[in-house]
Amino acid sequence: MYQDALREITEKAPAKFSIYDCMDVVCKDIIDNHLEKAGVNISFISDYIQNHIKTVVGYSILKILYYEKNPEKAECEEYPKGEKPNEDEHPVILEKGDYMPFILITYGIECFFLSEQPEKLLKYIKKMRIPGALRYKKEITLLYNKVNNKES
Repeated sequence: MYQDALREITEKAPAKFSIYDCMDVVCKDIIDNHLEKAGVNISFISDYIQNHIKTVVGYSILKILYYEKNPEKAECEEYPKGEKPNEDEHPVILEKGDYMPFILITYGIECFFLSEQPEKLLKYIKKMRIPGALRYKKEITLLYNKVNNKES
């Protein structure tokens, strides 16, 4: 299921997946960090993704297309006062321009919050230290609503 979903994403969006193995220590640490900050475990999010695969894949495609067309939004490094991470907390770019094979997990977590716990989404985004958290929340909410044909 996971590989089929990644294949569908690459067919519909300009997504080139990195050659890193998802069990690579760095990748595992990144996944564990997302899961911990979301307060979910891998079994839970895997079940969620499997039960909502069309939504997660559709959201992934729209998100990739959106940020490919608007790269200035993806590369935004604006943090609110007092929320800028320390130097050792800045993300490490493994291969610029590539998507990691575990994006369904990270995007699945976002879909979970968007559909089941929208009131906790901003807190999760801030825990992940995503710059421009409020703007990012608005952008992904619009993308999620578009997948589900909801007006916002």
